[in-house]
Amino acid sequence: MTTPGITRETLFEESLDWILEATFLSRLKRADQVTLLGAMSWRRYAAGQVIVAEGAPSPGVDLLVEGRATVERGNPPTTLHALGPGQIVGERALLRGERPMAT
Repeated sequence: MTTPGITRETLFEESLDWILEATFLSRLKRADQVTLLGAMSWRRYAAGQVIVAEGAPSPGVDLLVEGRATVERGNPPTTLHALGPGQIVGERALLRGERPMAT
């Protein structure tokens, strides 16, 4: 499910205002936060669902709000990292203009 248009107000309404203080967003000016949040959307993933696939076109960047995700590489997969709320998924591929190097 995808819902476009995150706002600062939405974060406060959902008791997620910690995202503005505990993530990279805290280093941005308020106007930049508003711009970036406006370009984001809510997405919910089922347990075990792949967010970013190794070698596949990058779907963008996700900020984990709740739950956990693992970063895996290879076949059979080797777990590289465990991620939790406030951490970002998919930023390296986006910034480097490359396909993701891990799932």
